[in-house]
Amino acid sequence: PIVKKDCKLLTDQNIKDLSKVGVNVQPQIYTENKREKFSLFQLLQEPTNQLYVSFTATDGVDSLTPSPFVTELCELFTEKGKQLQINQTADEEVYTRKQAVAKVVLNERKLADKQIVKMPAYLILSDYLREETQKYKFTKAGQKIFIDGGEKLYFKSDRTSVSQLTEFYNCPYKFFIEYGLNVKPRDVAQLKPADLGNILHEVMEKYVAQVDVAESDEVTRQKADVCFDNALENDFYRGMKNDVKMQGTLEQLRAECEKMCCVVKYQLANSNFVNLKTELEFGGENALAPAVTVDYGSGKFNLVGKIDRVDGYKNHLVIIDYKSGANAARYTEKDLYIGHKMQLLVYLQAAQDFYKMRPAGFYYFNMHNEFTDVNVEKVYTYNGRTLNDVELVRELDTTLKTSNVSEKLGLKITEKGAIDGHSRKTLTAEQIDNQVKYANLLIKRTGKLMQRGYASVSPYDFACAFCDYKDICDYQDVYTYPPRKVVETITPSTIDKIIKGEKND
Repeated sequence: PIVKKDCKLLTDQNIKDLSKVGVNVQPQIYTENKREKFSLFQLLQEPTNQLYVSFTATDGVDSLTPSPFVTELCELFTEKGKQLQINQTADEEVYTRKQAVAKVVLNERKLADKQIVKMPAYLILSDYLREETQKYKFTKAGQKIFIDGGEKLYFKSDRTSVSQLTEFYNCPYKFFIEYGLNVKPRDVAQLKPADLGNILHEVMEKYVAQVDVAESDEVTRQKADVCFDNALENDFYRGMKNDVKMQGTLEQLRAECEKMCCVVKYQLANSNFVNLKTELEFGGENALAPAVTVDYGSGKFNLVGKIDRVDGYKNHLVIIDYKSGANAARYTEKDLYIGHKMQLLVYLQAAQDFYKMRPAGFYYFNMHNEFTDVNVEKVYTYNGRTLNDVELVRELDTTLKTSNVSEKLGLKITEKGAIDGHSRKTLTAEQIDNQVKYANLLIKRTGKLMQRGYASVSPYDFACAFCDYKDICDYQDVYTYPPRKVVETITPSTIDKIIKGEKND
């Protein structure tokens, strides 16, 4: 039965008020001088909104005898002239305190998962057993987890890649599972997005190494086809060539390779920067360039990697890293600030150390097929940062000598001959150096936390959507706090202040 009225005491006024909403009080309940009935009625009037009453159907002595409480309860009220009826019967199946605790914890999990709880006594039991059920809750924000033996878990070798360290900032727990425990997703015999990217990388590497900027587009496409066929000679890809289901995908990929080669040729033809090296490996056993060493206090990282392309002009260089996804090819100071885009800066440092040249820019190049004309570069831009030097920019994109807009760099030259100040894609030489230093600062912090075995479930915003380990993680299940997220505006000056010690990161 449900009493829908705010009441505290049984008075004549209460009775009149109840009558107005269709709830009639039986006269005998207040005329008979029975203390137990009066106390029962007073108890039922205590709730200030709605009252849900659960009870046993028998008195516990004789299973065939209805409980007196049920009889009294049903006789207390009528609604719209009819005696109130029992709404539903339920078997809670709770006979011991241990069962009650288990039921409460189970239903709390259901509530966390936004499911319906069909246990009438849940609220009463959850309040009564609050102290006992509290230990089963894992919803405290900012909970930090440290695993013993961090050095043995993470430092199996003195070499690591910056892409691995980037995963640490996506989620320390994912990093622990993947690189601490070495748990890897099961390989599936099908073409994955990463495989497509690997094919494109190999084609770009082989073509740029033999590019002739004076050749026709037809020759470029023929070279691209040869590079594509050579890439598919790998044993891993050979089976796909005979798979009917893959024919359409491979033809699209071939067309993309032709387009990319034409675009790269066009960009090199309109630049005084020439290719110095493709696939410049640093830090590996047979690497041409030395590793980038970062001291994190009680040890050192020897960072290894492979730079897709290095172009140079006089004493300046630019690095270009090919990416096959739009998000992967994006660069902002915010991405660097949260530790997601350290790779370009480490690559830039490796190239500088090897060639002893100053940086003129660092970029991601998004490989895709937008089915545009070859000479239209709006969708094939360099995504990164360029040195704020108008003369050097004109050497990097010679179209700026006859035009005031560079589609490739996303820059505009004003009528006064300066780079448009509204552009967010240029940095001073000091700001480029500061961003390299900031990447090093993040890597040092990573080393210290890894040594302590830091493995907290602390994903950054949207990291869970692409995580291979979300099915074995309790996040958004028993861990219900929100993901990490930076809402403030991050600019080059934010990075500058951190390096200068004017702002704590």
